[in-house]
Amino acid sequence: MIDKQFYFDKLDTLHIELNNYISPVSRDCGACINCCINISESHIFIPLYIDYINYNIGDEYSSVKTWEDGIEIPLCPYIDLTDKKCAIYKWRPLACRLYPMILERSENSMYYRCVFYDLYEKDYSDLESLLPAGYKNKINRIVREISKLNIQYVREFDTPRLEQYKKAYETPVPDDERLLNALCIYRKALNKHPQSICFQTQIAKIYMELKDYNSALNMLENILETDKKECIAKILKAKIYLILNRTSDGISEIKEVIKINKSITQAYYMLGVMCLLDEKHEEAFEAFQSLLNINHLAKYRYKDLNKFIGLCNH
Repeated sequence: MIDKQFYFDKLDTLHIELNNYISPVSRDCGACINCCINISESHIFIPLYIDYINYNIGDEYSSVKTWEDGIEIPLCPYIDLTDKKCAIYKWRPLACRLYPMILERSENSMYYRCVFYDLYEKDYSDLESLLPAGYKNKINRIVREISKLNIQYVREFDTPRLEQYKKAYETPVPDDERLLNALCIYRKALNKHPQSICFQTQIAKIYMELKDYNSALNMLENILETDKKECIAKILKAKIYLILNRTSDGISEIKEVIKINKSITQAYYMLGVMCLLDEKHEEAFEAFQSLLNINHLAKYRYKDLNKFIGLCNH
């Protein structure tokens, strides 16, 4: 029999310690719930946290009861979509507690409406540099300790439960099945909240992955009919145009993004790449240089930047 109280008390202690080190860069998300709407690759609901949440909120209120339930969930079941609040905030998983650290590690996980986006870009600062000296190492240590605690917790499972766990996590869900399941979940959510740009964006992304580009473009056009300045939708349109070899259309879309918001680094990077593909080397160089002028740390975020700048000079 696993002594759950021992593990959960240890987890609570680590959470308190983690909060002390995260607090210097913590911010109120306000009404933004982007993080909660796309969690499919976050590995939020690991066994230790599933049992920890259920222990504290009661199984009868739980949305994630088993490991199978916790795999490939696209939309967090604990987010109140009406009030835009977390129903289990006090017992939220590690990935949520790390905010905004996890969101700022690469441009691919940056949300443009995140309050930290403007801080990061306009201050020309690497988020981690905003932490007091040594805090990043302490945060990494706590993350490792929680990971080890989860491994130790799983090792105490009885044999049938351990086999069930291995089967759930070692058998990948086929991509098409995963995407279609996510599409169904987002459509149901959109039916309840038909004006949600977040849900429409996620559906458009899934259509992209399914290579149904017409449906993706239609969904993005619906978003832009509501808000002509929705930059995420325009960036997605540009990506689809690039896939469809409509590079000139993609360039036009990205230039509109830059007119709307001059601080989105991804827009300059995409513009540079697309101009290179369109053999507009001078324009590409200008885009890349603008990117570095906005944030000199972009050369670390965009690993191919130096190579692409070199191509501009040939």
